[in-house]
Amino acid sequence: MMQVFRVLVVAAILIGVSGSHLAAQSCPGDCNGNDVVAVNELVTGVNILLGRALRDSCPAMDVNNNGAVAINELVAAVNSSLNGCGFETPTRTPTEVDTEAPTATPTQTPVDTVAFSEVQAILTDKCAIPGCHVGQFASGDLSLAEGESFDELVGVAPANGAAAEDGILRVDPGDATNSFLVVKTASNPPPIFGSRMPLIGSLTDQEISTIREWVNGGANNP
Repeated sequence: MMQVFRVLVVAAILIGVSGSHLAAQSCPGDCNGNDVVAVNELVTGVNILLGRALRDSCPAMDVNNNGAVAINELVAAVNSSLNGCGFETPTRTPTEVDTEAPTATPTQTPVDTVAFSEVQAILTDKCAIPGCHVGQFASGDLSLAEGESFDELVGVAPANGAAAEDGILRVDPGDATNSFLVVKTASNPPPIFGSRMPLIGSLTDQEISTIREWVNGGANNP
């Protein structure tokens, strides 16, 4: 019996009034009503729990008045004995869990696309000149004059048979490597594709980059 009593005392110290919600009784375990829970009263509670004594020998042990004494009621009585009647265990504050702020989805900055007007300015200056890609007898049956060039470039097969057989387009939207305009102006093309353009002079690196970016950006004409 004393072993059971020791266990109850240790349990009460470790867990506090785990049955503090049973505090309907002003002093759990106070058998004689003197606001003090003595050791002999705790022993009576143990005996009731073990069936060696009647519940009526100490009604104060039956905190919830269900006609029996449970372990948690004995623990409440031990706490009354250790801490005095009316002892209340401070409510435990749940440990706040640091929550990580949601990571904002990076906003993608729209890539500036080259306007066809920038490309046309290059074509007008370097290509749509007399004897080249302008007029009724435009070279390669391709006019690069303003108002005509876009329709004659985008999605159209070149007049060069070898390039056409390879599936190359004058301008293949989104694919500069398959666009004859880029192949002919960016570097010396294979001989079967003819000479580099323009015949007189060449485009600057910036002009080539502008044309390539326009093609890779979808070759739009807003």
